[in-house]
This record gives sequence, C-alpha cells and structure tokens, in this order.
Amino acid sequence: MEKKKLELIAIGILLMVFGLSFIINLQKTMQKMRGVKASAEPAPEKTKAMSPLFSTTKTTAKKDTSSLGWGRDPFMLEDSSSGDLSKVSSLKLMGITSSKDSPHKAIINNIIVSVGSTIGKFRVLDISNDTVLVSDGKETFSLKIVR
Repeated sequence: MEKKKLELIAIGILLMVFGLSFIINLQKTMQKMRGVKASAEPAPEKTKAMSPLFSTTKTTAKKDTSSLGWGRDPFMLEDSSSGDLSKVSSLKLMGITSSKDSPHKAIINNIIVSVGSTIGKFRVLDISNDTVLVSDGKETFSLKIVR
C-alpha cells in the first residue's frame, strides 16, 4: 500500500512538472509568433505598416516553356484579359467545366463565367460541353476551345 501511494504521488508531481513546462513553452511560442520578446520588458511599438498577405497587382512575368517539349503549360495563366473586349476575336475560350450537380461554367480570358454573365460587351447565352454562345445584342457568336 505504501508503494502505491508513493507511485501515485510521483506520477502526480511528474504530471504537474510536465504541464507547467508545456504551458511555459506554449507561451514562449505564442510570444514569438506575435513578435513579442520573451523578456519582462514591454515591447517597443511597431511603426512600420504591415504588408498585405497578397498582392492585387497583375504580374506580367511569363515562364519560358519552349524547352518543355509538350507545348503550353496549363498551370500558367496567360495575360489574355488585356485588350479590346468589344470584338469577338478578343474572346478566348480556355475551358469548360461540367458537373451533374451544378450548371456548366466556362473560362474566357481567365475569367470564370456562367450563363447570364457578361464579359466586355458580350453576354453568355449558353454553355455546352464544347461550345459557349455569346451575344453582343445584335449577333450571336459561338466560341470553341482552341487546342
């Protein structure tokens, strides 16, 4: 019986030491993540403005894909949104998605559109498995994916 009590006391003490060290390390980690020094001195105020997490400016750098041997890299976006969107020749159908649960969507000039959306002066009338019908109010045009 004496041995059991001693074991329970030793385990209790070890659990308390482990818990305290865990809490102290957690506090130090949180202070480092916040940029606060771990000392007791108050942290100096930051005067530098925080930078945004992401940039809203367009990047124009393009990766050289000539050495890849298989053509266009499907994961690199081309800057096809620039230009005059008043001509149907400026619209480039890049892809069409289809799903049993949701209506078709198309990617035109790196913009995701659905039926009823507008891109430039064109309204999307219909999206099928391989074509997108757009209209400028006077004429209807059929866009096909360029391969």
